[in-house]
Amino acid sequence: MKKVLGLDLGSNSIGWTLVDKSSKKIISCGVRIFPEALQRRRYDRRRFLRTKGRHNQRFVDRFLYLLRNYFAHLFYTPALIDKIKKLAPVLIHPLLCFLFIGSMLMAFLSKDFQFWFNLAITVLLGWIALKK
Repeated sequence: MKKVLGLDLGSNSIGWTLVDKSSKKIISCGVRIFPEALQRRRYDRRRFLRTKGRHNQRFVDRFLYLLRNYFAHLFYTPALIDKIKKLAPVLIHPLLCFLFIGSMLMAFLSKDFQFWFNLAITVLLGWIALKK
């Protein structure tokens, strides 16, 4: 009678089974759970939030870099900028300031961060293009 011991090593438990190879039947099996490993550490939530914040900041930095260096010329041509400057020279800067601040606030306060952040960046690029 040949026996085989199978082990499943996990982070919180060890599972085992003993199989008779000739009859292909399970002789015995079980699991040992370590309750100490199941307890969450005190700072897991804070570490998760910091990691998420760093991830979001890297995304924002990459997005701004791409907008600044590759995509700005697609949206803001000199002809479009001249037309906008002629339409409302007095009201355009306060309006863009209001839109930028409002969309940034909405980005931080709402669940739909990506949409409001994209809107804020678009408004900011328009504002920068108009100031030149």
